[in-house]
Amino acid sequence: MLKYFDILQKNDYRGKWQLLLWSLLPLLLICYLLAFKKTFNTISEYGSNQEKAQLSNVRKDSASIYDSKLAAVNSWKKQYMLDSSMMDAQVIAAMNMSCDELALNFKEYKPLGLSSQHVWTRMVKVEGAFQSILKLVYELEQTNKICRVTSLDFQKKKGSGEEPDELYCTFYIQNVLKQ
Repeated sequence: MLKYFDILQKNDYRGKWQLLLWSLLPLLLICYLLAFKKTFNTISEYGSNQEKAQLSNVRKDSASIYDSKLAAVNSWKKQYMLDSSMMDAQVIAAMNMSCDELALNFKEYKPLGLSSQHVWTRMVKVEGAFQSILKLVYELEQTNKICRVTSLDFQKKKGSGEEPDELYCTFYIQNVLKQ
């Protein structure tokens, strides 16, 4: 007799489970291809676009910060720029008047030359009290804004006998020349 093979045989619980797993796998693959893949791509694009937006904001901020700092430096630099036609006259006159007001002796003024960056440096030597010298430096830089003091060198010379001690200050002033 022929053995009869039934296609619709009764499956036990384990058989049904295996059939369900094998049919679920193509179903998940189809779902992934249709929906999940697009969703995951959209989520990853959103994250990368967020990062790009933050970077562009940072770049805009840093560009504006750079521009504001550059404007501040240029305004600071403009304060100490001199026109070559009034270089010595204005600086010497202002220092001479300030020295008279502060009871300082204006001893020496010596131009040292022009650097390759168009910075004009001069050496000035005054004699007097320490506080008066500091007031002179403050007036030159902050009040009159005619030059920038770059270096100070104090020297105290002892007086012989009854003469008082003398305080000499040599300082270097600079200006950026207009071109």
